[in-house]
Amino acid sequence: MCHDPSVLLSAYNDKNGVVADFQFNVLRRLNQEFGYNFDLDQFHYQPVWSEHNSSLEQHLQSLCSQQVKCIDQFGEKTLHFDKGETINMIDSYKFSIEEINMLLNITGFTIEHVWNDEHKWITVILAPQVNSQFCHGKNQYDRCSPNGACGCFFIAGSHDIGICTDEFVPCSELVACDGPNNICLQPNHRCVHHPRCHSAPVCYPIPSFNQQLCPPLSMTITTTVVPTATTATTTQVPVTHNIPVNATWSRIGVTIAGGNGYGGALNQFYYLNGFLTNDDQTLIVADWNNNRIVEWQVGASEGKVIAGGNGQGNRLDQVLFASDVLFDGKTNSVIICEDRNRRVVRWSRNPGTKQGELLLDDIFCEGLAMDEERNLYVSDILEDDVRRYAMGSTNGTLVAGGHHRGDAMNQFSQPASLFVDRQQTVYVSDKENHRIMKWEKGATEGVVVAGNNGNGNSLQQLSYPGGVYVDSIGTVYVTDIRNHRIMRWLKGAQQGTVIAGENGEGNAANQLARPTNISFDKRGNLYVFDSGNQRIQRFSIEDTN
Repeated sequence: MCHDPSVLLSAYNDKNGVVADFQFNVLRRLNQEFGYNFDLDQFHYQPVWSEHNSSLEQHLQSLCSQQVKCIDQFGEKTLHFDKGETINMIDSYKFSIEEINMLLNITGFTIEHVWNDEHKWITVILAPQVNSQFCHGKNQYDRCSPNGACGCFFIAGSHDIGICTDEFVPCSELVACDGPNNICLQPNHRCVHHPRCHSAPVCYPIPSFNQQLCPPLSMTITTTVVPTATTATTTQVPVTHNIPVNATWSRIGVTIAGGNGYGGALNQFYYLNGFLTNDDQTLIVADWNNNRIVEWQVGASEGKVIAGGNGQGNRLDQVLFASDVLFDGKTNSVIICEDRNRRVVRWSRNPGTKQGELLLDDIFCEGLAMDEERNLYVSDILEDDVRRYAMGSTNGTLVAGGHHRGDAMNQFSQPASLFVDRQQTVYVSDKENHRIMKWEKGATEGVVVAGNNGNGNSLQQLSYPGGVYVDSIGTVYVTDIRNHRIMRWLKGAQQGTVIAGENGEGNAANQLARPTNISFDKRGNLYVFDSGNQRIQRFSIEDTN
């Protein structure tokens, strides 16, 4: 282990000791088990350092010209050895700590601590296993999971093997790997390349549930179907507000929920999505990594769990990585999209509710919407389509996409958030095509209403758009996730304007970090679900007179 060859040769050169005896014992076993007649006194143990292979080869050298015979059921065999000819018994390879670290990383382990004796002749390594999916044959940051939030990060020292994990960890939270050996001292961290944040390798957090967070692209989950109950024929859908075309908002946000760091306390979130209900008083939050749905009254200091919160799993009393949630005010229930469990469930908000009921299964849902006729719209990121379901039915009607993955006008590449207006026009956040698509009812292809100019940060571009909202005059508002900003695109415009964020990724009052969704109240105040900062920000509308 990094030792000088002279030290290694000295350690292995015990011609009458344990190392030599181990090699001679191999010949003894050949004599006993296979009928050979090796004369052990006619062989000499000799360790040899191979500079070419960086290995210590352990040889048994013949002291004379001799023949070794073996008689078995197949007849007699004869081996001839010249004087000085060697049998290469075992190769012991020398590895540096860097090489060991890379090998451990590839096999799912990471070095947590290294101990050496005073001469550095003996090295002990503590290397716990970190569960993660590996990605081969991909480029840095390539998609490696149905979860579009996951990307491929090359392991430090490698440029073709990576780990598949969540991309959205703030650069400010990452630290450089320790020393020339690229070791991560924090538990559940891996040393990876992340050039967007740092030129040197960084320690990246790999949660214990990473394989559920970033499942393979071919993952299949089975769930048990439970009969669903039909409910009332009316529902509460998002209000389409009349926002003045010349409206502006304060660029300084006020935190109205969360903002207390990552965590599972009732005043904390761990990646979030959600919306403001139509009464302007209640925030419904899909608290993603905490596997729960939280209700937070505007002005409160903490929220309360209304669904899930019972750990990870696919029981009906559990919620697993909810990617979206709807509030049905008329039936006082929330409808939840669980992409990891491949299902859509409904939880009543009535007191005493202990579990949800299954509405749809075997669907990799990412986004939800509902129209005034109580039809449920679901985006499927594996099928790259959007389907409409009558409430209580499991037979969906294709309303957008469905022509395989691509960037044509009738295709999507990971359709995510949805918005449906009163005419049943569907607006789709086409995440990996970096655009917002509009599909009118009955259309066979969509039209672009924002983005579609590649991944970038100009005013003509979006970068992995998230939540989308459309006001009464057709203005599109979108969370531009990786540009850490909120964009407004007027109807027919070729570029957008920034209404919040765009001051770099950060947690200041004028900054955002990977926002996932937006809502507006009746006055037109903007609510941003600032996922990377684990908070919800309100940006007040300014006087337009």
